[in-house]
Amino acid sequence: MGRVLPRGFYYVLPMGLFVAFTTVEGLVPRSVYPFAYLLKLLLVTAALAFCAPRWINEFRPAWTTLGLGILVGMLGFALWITLDSWTPHVAFLGTRTAFNPYEDISEPGWRATFIVIRLLGIALIVPVMEEVFWRSFVVRYITNPEAWQTVRIGAFTPFALGLSTLLFGFSHPEWLAAIAFALLMTWLCRATHSLFACTVAHAITNLALAIYVLKTGAWSYW
Repeated sequence: MGRVLPRGFYYVLPMGLFVAFTTVEGLVPRSVYPFAYLLKLLLVTAALAFCAPRWINEFRPAWTTLGLGILVGMLGFALWITLDSWTPHVAFLGTRTAFNPYEDISEPGWRATFIVIRLLGIALIVPVMEEVFWRSFVVRYITNPEAWQTVRIGAFTPFALGLSTLLFGFSHPEWLAAIAFALLMTWLCRATHSLFACTVAHAITNLALAIYVLKTGAWSYW
């Protein structure tokens, strides 16, 4: 009989792949980056599909929380832009690729395709992946490492809140904005006990950021 993988594996795998490919794609030539991003998105999506049976029941839609999720998502966008404009970046947290498709992709059809792919990644795949990892796994695991699966979504200790917030914050170049966003998302998770609400909010924030980038040319967020 094959070895049974720990359940946490199914929460960590998509994020692990995402981080690994994000590290590598920053090293490839600009001409290759769109293909590297597409490969990352396909593999992370495949990993989410493979792992979903282990946690999909945690995404039961709670339609009464939809409005709150949208409002919190817009607040998250405003906080991210505002706080990051006040915050010095630190070298050890790295930077984003800052890929500008209007400069780096000459063919209009491929450029438009890449922008659509990028929007799907930012507004759909990343919110699901990060909420599964941070709000469903990390904060519950820190709360009770021995029996984290028994911890209700939205339940956590103060220590788990603090540590998961700092870990989330310092995994982003925009560290102060990310800390504020993590606190906001964890509050929403506590208030609604809904991973669905958190994912909606995260998706709205990311989509608003993507639109902001496309409108203003703030490619440092990409």
